[in-house]
Amino acid sequence: KQEEVLRKFRAHETNLLIATSIVEEGVDIPKCNLVVRFDLPTEYRSYVQSKGRARAPISNYIMLADSDKIKCFEEDLKTYKAIEKILRNKCSKSVDISETENEPIIDDDDIFPPYVLRPEDGGPRVTINTAIGHINRYCARLPSDPFTHLAPKCKTRELLDNTFYATLYLPINSPLRASIVGPPMSCARLAERVVALICCEKLHKIGKYNFWKPYHLLKKHLILS
Repeated sequence: KQEEVLRKFRAHETNLLIATSIVEEGVDIPKCNLVVRFDLPTEYRSYVQSKGRARAPISNYIMLADSDKIKCFEEDLKTYKAIEKILRNKCSKSVDISETENEPIIDDDDIFPPYVLRPEDGGPRVTINTAIGHINRYCARLPSDPFTHLAPKCKTRELLDNTFYATLYLPINSPLRASIVGPPMSCARLAERVVALICCEKLHKIGKYNFWKPYHLLKKHLILS
């Protein structure tokens, strides 16, 4: 039922999706022009991931708050925006941060093409914005004992032309044992996302992971960094 709801939303058969915070990461949905949060984000990760769903060129991101919580949240919001500035500046060293704030959010499809699991109907898709979440979930589902912590490892290196490439290593008990090397990208964070997307494609093609399984059945795991 969950996949059918998402399929209709992706196909634009419906234009309204009411969901829990599970859609913040790991679930591929189309660009939205309006995102409304009924619960305030309690951390930066939640704030930026839900905000990132409003990816249409002209879009609005609205957070609803109880009147007695507004002042407290205003302080949190200042912190979130400060973190956002730092991360943008780090990701695009040569670009003035004041210029990037006024630029529209670039569609992830324009940066690197998504992996479409069923090309005949256009979905589901894995994009650079959802790939890391999929890899973390995959590693969390690998068999392990209570004393073993399974997590992917990603190493990023800078090239002479100031581009970055990333190498991804899955846990030793994954059937995909060879390291995966991604293409050069403009910043380290993009390099990590792209190599995760390439890994998702490889895992699916060897039949080791179904990315459209219901997400409430999957364990939470550490975010790849």
